[in-house]
Amino acid sequence: MSTPHPYLADDSTLERAAPLVNPAKWRILGFFEEQIWGECQSSGAAPYRVSVAMQSFQNSCNCPSRLRPCKHCVALLLLFLANNALFETSEQPDWAAALFLKWQTKETSKPAMEQLPVQSAETDWTKPSEKRLYNIQDGFLRFNIWLEDNLSMGLAELLNKPISYWQEAARLLTDAQAGAVAEKVRITAKHLAPNKPEKLLNSIGHLAFLADFWLSTSPTELETAYDLWAAIGISFKKEQVLEKNFCTDNWLFCGYVLDDAPETMQLKRSWFYGAKTQKYACFLDFKHNSESFELEPTPIGTVMQANAHFYPSAYPLRALFSTITDTSKAYDLALWQGFLSFEELLGAFAKAFVLQPFLSCLPALMRNVCLLKNGFSYLLVDKEQLIIPLSDRFKASYELWVHGGEQPCHIFGEWNGQEFLPIGVVEDNFCLPLKKASELRNLPF
Repeated sequence: MSTPHPYLADDSTLERAAPLVNPAKWRILGFFEEQIWGECQSSGAAPYRVSVAMQSFQNSCNCPSRLRPCKHCVALLLLFLANNALFETSEQPDWAAALFLKWQTKETSKPAMEQLPVQSAETDWTKPSEKRLYNIQDGFLRFNIWLEDNLSMGLAELLNKPISYWQEAARLLTDAQAGAVAEKVRITAKHLAPNKPEKLLNSIGHLAFLADFWLSTSPTELETAYDLWAAIGISFKKEQVLEKNFCTDNWLFCGYVLDDAPETMQLKRSWFYGAKTQKYACFLDFKHNSESFELEPTPIGTVMQANAHFYPSAYPLRALFSTITDTSKAYDLALWQGFLSFEELLGAFAKAFVLQPFLSCLPALMRNVCLLKNGFSYLLVDKEQLIIPLSDRFKASYELWVHGGEQPCHIFGEWNGQEFLPIGVVEDNFCLPLKKASELRNLPF
């Protein structure tokens, strides 16, 4: 059996494909113009969806194999070369049509990314390579198929799937160089709860939105593209960020949260608030378990004078700091602008979300809110008697109750559009940490 195309890396793939060059292994076989497709039997209930472009040998399969082309793609091509009469000329199924459209527009879509508005050297940023952009595109196409297949089972069955089942999708996205999305899939699997299908549905909705946005949109505005790239996991070099414009301010350290991170990594999300700019800045710090965080441990409520260099975004929050100096100047917490009602908070989040649709959370100081116990959970109540839930992963409710109880207090935290995560309490002109919040493992949505 000869190699069908020089793109094939080794003969071992041919050997594994040989048993599949059998019509009995395929549920459907079809072709349209230069595209052939088929559904190959798998070990599970759903078949593998396989497609190959005859001339360019672009190929796709939603199997978990990391090798591309996989044995299914090779077998499909060999079967067509052996007996093309088996392949019916028929209308493409939706999944095959989407692949064909993507392959047809691949060459014309390349300039769309290359022709992003070119800014001056002060605002120009290095874009991802074309190879990586293509890998992400292909990965999201296969991930969408995986999502559709699994949602067709119903949420009840999906909730009972083991974590290893979700690892397949995570590996698919990792291989596609969309690491941040792969990590979202892993964390979603860790926090599955059979009695809370709405949590799973919400997480899947965010993942599907991200995939659909990438597949259906060719970014033409720099800031929109940057936010999309960041959500996928395409990062900017620190040297690039530190070369850009900065703002100097006295930054109040408001608090931090520790999040889940890949493998043995730990992520620390620290929030600062500028006295002059009245802007928040978020410093993301990664470390291995045996290492220390880059930013030195700082007591909450400490003020530092520093230059903040913000990452490119339509709604800038993430930043790096340079020229950090200590200051003994007291911080007037009255300068720390907060929200007086949840209606203001929701309005601010909506405006931010319009600008940055991949925003995971909004930092917020809620003034004069009360803690309300509701069974085994807690709620926040504002002066208008409106209520929002606390994150069910918040483990310092008792400590928060001690600080405020049913009396109005000022609470700093993160609002993700559905839940509020308290991080600190402002009391007697002091910013006090809620220690358990810094031990939280929170979904990145």
